[in-house]
Amino acid sequence: MDLFLSMLSPNIEKAVSTYYADFLTQSPLVYPYQITILNMERIKGYRSFEFTVTIEVTPVVGPHIAVGKDQLTFYISPGKVNLEQFKHIETYKLPPKWQDIIKKRGNGINNNIY
Repeated sequence: MDLFLSMLSPNIEKAVSTYYADFLTQSPLVYPYQITILNMERIKGYRSFEFTVTIEVTPVVGPHIAVGKDQLTFYISPGKVNLEQFKHIETYKLPPKWQDIIKKRGNGINNNIY
């Protein structure tokens, strides 16, 4: 599993970075120990090489300050990894010293997730 998650890490980082770019000025990181595999399925049965995997991640900024919880589903086949679904589950409030990375919208209040 560690090898599998290590190989999937660039795709996880890209998906998380893309999502949070609308809300934060700093891109969160996802460490391998903050990934939980929720479901892994071989699509066409025994000896096929197509899979779907659903994971839950906890992205962090700075000294491991969690910004939220997200669920990602990937389709994996030889030479391909496609993000099928990105679902933001929960937003965590940032401490006062980290409020400056929240992107402000409209009248100065971020009307999105923060």
